[in-house]
Amino acid sequence: MVGLATCSFLPRIIRRANLQRRKLIAFTESLFRAIGVPTDEAARVAQSLVLANLCGHDSHGMIRVMQYADAIKDGRLKPGAPFNIVKQTAR
Repeated sequence: MVGLATCSFLPRIIRRANLQRRKLIAFTESLFRAIGVPTDEAARVAQSLVLANLCGHDSHGMIRVMQYADAIKDGRLKPGAPFNIVKQTAR
């Protein structure tokens, strides 16, 4: 059995996957910005969705983009809304 450390093609695969990840994050971020999400929030959500998929949590990943966009359009989500901590249990 060949270990991953001995696979000469692995660095190419990792570099390619990293490039594709960055492109997907940028694309997703641009979608959110196009519907009025502030840049910093769009970047945070895009990265979170892409990383969820990469971690194997597909139900919490890119599949949610349209759901979030629809929620923004109909007012259920408010981009840029401030949030307040109501109760904090840990210090």
